[in-house]
Amino acid sequence: MRVLLTAFVVAMALSLVGGFLAFYGSSLFQETLGPVPLPGQAFAGGLEAAAEGGVQLPEGDPEMGREAFIQMKCLQCHMVLGEGGEDEGNVGPDLSDIGLIQTPEYLAESIIEPNALIVTGEGYVGEDGLSKMPEYHDTITLRQLIDIVEYMKALQGSE
Repeated sequence: MRVLLTAFVVAMALSLVGGFLAFYGSSLFQETLGPVPLPGQAFAGGLEAAAEGGVQLPEGDPEMGREAFIQMKCLQCHMVLGEGGEDEGNVGPDLSDIGLIQTPEYLAESIIEPNALIVTGEGYVGEDGLSKMPEYHDTITLRQLIDIVEYMKALQGSE
């Protein structure tokens, strides 16, 4: 169910960018994504259906994405090309080659709703069975999300 909720948030955010940017203006990029919608409001079919239907993240700025990645303290838990992972136990996975492994939609979903797909067996799960990664849907702007995803797409395992 969380996958559907997250898919809806991502699909709606992307629709706003593509279809309503002219109406709402650039201030749209300064607003946080807000709370995840109620189950009855979810996008049926999940992110896979959204991607098949042509919903895609617009291109972002990887340099701004790296700045946002650092600003949001992602390097405390994640290592990127030998940098970061300062928290005890490297709480999150090494993202050095994540751009070769995951789709942009998966990356966006992981940032907005880290419990949609939980990677087990690596120490990334708390005692409550949920991902140790915090949810960012109330603190990240759409612009930051797009740029961070663009930065992560560029992470191909070499500097």
